[in-house]
Amino acid sequence: MLFSGPAPRLSSGTWTLLTPSKRRELDCRRSAPVSASDAQQSSWDKAYQYQIDLRLVSLRGSVPSAWIDDFRGVMEGKGRISMSQRGQLFDIFKELSDPKKKNSAATADAVTLGDAWLGPAIARGLLQPIPEAKVARWWSSLYPHWRKLIQRDSLGHAAAEGQVWAAPYRWGATLIAFRKDLLLRNGGRPVQDWTDLLQPKLRGRLGFVDAPREFLGAAMRSLGLSMNEDISSGSCEATFADVPGSRPAAARAGACVQQ
Repeated sequence: MLFSGPAPRLSSGTWTLLTPSKRRELDCRRSAPVSASDAQQSSWDKAYQYQIDLRLVSLRGSVPSAWIDDFRGVMEGKGRISMSQRGQLFDIFKELSDPKKKNSAATADAVTLGDAWLGPAIARGLLQPIPEAKVARWWSSLYPHWRKLIQRDSLGHAAAEGQVWAAPYRWGATLIAFRKDLLLRNGGRPVQDWTDLLQPKLRGRLGFVDAPREFLGAAMRSLGLSMNEDISSGSCEATFADVPGSRPAAARAGACVQQ
């Protein structure tokens, strides 16, 4: 799961997630004459003496309420945070394209998205990269695998030197869920492995996330490969060589899953 800021209509900045209008408002206020009482405040208070309103949109149940409570405690007297939730990540993705809709995710300062939707959102110009993310403290402690996931080019493709478009905070797994009663009623067999997805009785009855990684992963698992296998690696080439039909076998498996 990833946190990212909608853009370019309402772009976000590092962890403060301020929109351009809010930044301009703060800049104007900070340039105003400082009163005697202000001069007596600590430098910390001066930096946060203006109320900042942050609006987040997340997948329901993906952000612990304790996080929000802790953040509100830290921001007490300095800003406010509100969070609305959606039942599906795809709902958030759709809302990013509809800023005119009331309470749309496109008007939020940050949203949660899955990897499957990050690339398309970037390609459509719905998000803005996090400026100066690579000099932030959280970036230095981020595992390299996570960095690869969120560094993209302007088309949403993975890029080693690309900009940082999101902040990962949660990892998930791909699972198979099925109705055993309906499957048996239609003459199918219980799903116990990925190869069982290829049985004829399931043709036209599979639902998949609209993400190439998930689709290709299912085909690879049906061939006994890891879902995270590097298909360009030598070990993967060797594995394919042991499969009847080699790469065509993978193509056929993928075609069967697609059907």
